Amino acid sequence: ASLCHSKIRKIAAGDVILFYRSQEDPAVTAVGVAEATLVSQSADEIARFVGQRTVYSYVQIQAMASKPVLAVLFRLARALRKPWDLDLLKRAGILKSAPQSFMQVKPESLPWIATQLAVPH
Repeated sequence: ASLCHSKIRKIAAGDVILFYRSQEDPAVTAVGVAEATLVSQSADEIARFVGQRTVYSYVQIQAMASKPVLAVLFRLARALRKPWDLDLLKRAGILKSAPQSFMQVKPESLPWIATQLAVPH
């Protein structure tokens, strides 16, 4: 599960999630599929929703819940052997700059993503 304060709320079951590593060697390193989402300020509700599928402790969830938390349950679809770096994502029109939180990918970008996933690496 992923927990954040993103303003994005349009994540539906089945949506593709790209996981972007922002620190060392920034790149998309994995692809997942959203299962369910919850927006809440109740630490109890968030903790029940994510169960054991998060790295956050209950105390950390309580601290985050001082403002609305977006909780996303997802399944890992693929870890990329060759990550998609920021330059590649910019050239493909997927990103204009490094993402700071959840952001929506334009529907016209989905064929590029599907093609990249079909290419053996």
